[in-house]
Amino acid sequence: MVEGQCLFYLKRVITGILFQRRSYINKDICEDVKNIVLDDGESDLEINVRNKKKEKRKKNDSELASKQKASEKSLSSYEESLSETAKSYDSIGITQRETKDYKSALESHQHALQIRLKLFGEDHSDTALSYNNIGNTQYEMKDYRSALESHQHALQIRLRLFGEDHSDTALNYNNIGNTQYNMKDYKSALESDKHALQIRLKLFGKDHSDTALSYNNIGVTQHKMKDYKSALESHRHALQIRLRLFGEDHSDTAGSYNYVGVIRHVTKDYNSALESYQHALQIRLKLFGKDHSDTALSYHNIGITQRKMKDYKSALESHQHAFQIRLKLFGKDHFDTALSYYNIKITQREMEDSKLALESHQRNIFSFREAKFLLKK
Repeated sequence: MVEGQCLFYLKRVITGILFQRRSYINKDICEDVKNIVLDDGESDLEINVRNKKKEKRKKNDSELASKQKASEKSLSSYEESLSETAKSYDSIGITQRETKDYKSALESHQHALQIRLKLFGEDHSDTALSYNNIGNTQYEMKDYRSALESHQHALQIRLRLFGEDHSDTALNYNNIGNTQYNMKDYKSALESDKHALQIRLKLFGKDHSDTALSYNNIGVTQHKMKDYKSALESHRHALQIRLRLFGEDHSDTAGSYNYVGVIRHVTKDYNSALESYQHALQIRLKLFGKDHSDTALSYHNIGITQRKMKDYKSALESHQHAFQIRLKLFGKDHFDTALSYYNIKITQREMEDSKLALESHQRNIFSFREAKFLLKK
């Protein structure tokens, strides 16, 4: 019996131990499971937080991109608006220049320049255009020094942007040449005009109006430099091109005939000079009619040549034509009107015919002394 009790007791102890061990095991398993669940819970939370941060960052990036795009669009729109404003100032300036309101035109072109300098800086074609327009206005105002500076600015920009062989570069050389000519720097003017010609020959060839203009300008400058042979050659080049391009009945063709006449007159080839002047006159009468300053100029030049040829009667008639046109166009107190009256009196004196001199209906308009005074003004 004692032995049986011991066995029972031993079973109880073993069962208790086993139960206690299972309990510990179960407890350990629960703790592990609990830890796993907690760990999993923390991981999900972190993922959620991280995802929310990513979404927020994505949203912020998207908003920033939208704002940047809107800002760029707004800036682009603002720049386009400014660019259009500059174009408007330019357009207004050109109109003001055409109406001879040079002071206002200069202001408008300067406004356009300031906008373009802010938008594009120096090295931009529109900035060069503004300098060119300012130079043209200053030229019309006879501020040749400032005009030269503006045209040289435009030239330097265009040389950097386009190089030598570009029509805008040629135009700048042309404008610089015109300005230098009016500053009586004929040597520099000739050099500039030749630059323009070389570019135009390369770009357009011989039969182009701009090429003809360059030959014309070179001829005018060579005339001033008393290189009459070269001047005649240049004007003949211009005339031949214009005849091919425009035919006889064109103002530029008439202009070339007139210049050829001037050179022939200076070189005392009066017959050829008269022929050229009469060509110019016929074209101008056809194009402009009698009451035009260019028609008056042709009559004036014909009269001068006829007087040199001692054909006083014809010379007097030509000067009277010129005088009547100028009196009608410009009135009595104008240099050209006074010049025509002066030429009439000189021709009458040279004719040594007092009867014709007295019969001249111009004698009562104003005195010979008044004409001389006007010519000195």
